[in-house]
Amino acid sequence: MKNATSINDVREMTTKVSALTSRNVELEASNASLQKRMAELQKEMDDLSAHMRSEMARKDAEVKNKDEQMEAMTNDYKVLMETKVAIDMEIAAYRKLLEGEEARLGLSPSASPEVAGPSRGVKRKRTFIEEEDVFEMVSEHKGLGNVVIEPLEKGSKCIKVTNKGEGDINIGGWTLSNDSNGTDVAYKFHRTTTLKSGETCAVWSADAGQEHNPPNSLVMKKEGGWVIGAQNLTTLNNKEGEQEAERKSWEEKRQSSLHQSGHYRSRYLANEESKSCAIM
Repeated sequence: MKNATSINDVREMTTKVSALTSRNVELEASNASLQKRMAELQKEMDDLSAHMRSEMARKDAEVKNKDEQMEAMTNDYKVLMETKVAIDMEIAAYRKLLEGEEARLGLSPSASPEVAGPSRGVKRKRTFIEEEDVFEMVSEHKGLGNVVIEPLEKGSKCIKVTNKGEGDINIGGWTLSNDSNGTDVAYKFHRTTTLKSGETCAVWSADAGQEHNPPNSLVMKKEGGWVIGAQNLTTLNNKEGEQEAERKSWEEKRQSSLHQSGHYRSRYLANEESKSCAIM
């Protein structure tokens, strides 16, 4: 009787183990399937993330390109507007002169001709139109640091740099140079030169007649000095030779100014006077 009970218990246990084993196999298969699906989803997420980063980079490049185009178009528009203003001024001056001549000669519908006087040698005003070109220095600046090269003036004997940062900057050992049509002049700052926030340092030519008063007014020791012409490339390099600032300057024609001057003496023919008298 005991043996039969034991056999039944063994059979039941064997059945349970078989069921659990089968269940375990099913769970392992399900787990493997889920792991595979997770790996696929992770790959899809990584691919999507890479694609989004690529799209963002492309969009940033497009925005930058559009900004550059807009800036270029704005600059072109400013140049065209300045040219238009100059041309309008010249046209107005010419129109005024033309209207004056038409009125004097009687060619204008609203004006009557000038009647010649009886005497000879009457002075008449003669107008000469003289154009004078007007130039001004324009420039563009770029730089990595907070020290800025101020705009230059043609023929000036001074170049200025300004600390635009919020803290003090030691520019000792830095080199300020200017190249004008192949003439290169350089100045190296003393190792103790420090610019406070907002301060400007002016570097003068030796023949400028200025007083040496560091750190805001420095005078070159060598004879001569800066040569600032119609075209200039001014750079500021730190003591490691790295460029901190650069300014390109050039002369640009802005407009023409008009001047009027002069007189001439005219003579009226005697027969015209005779005709007038005969008619009267």
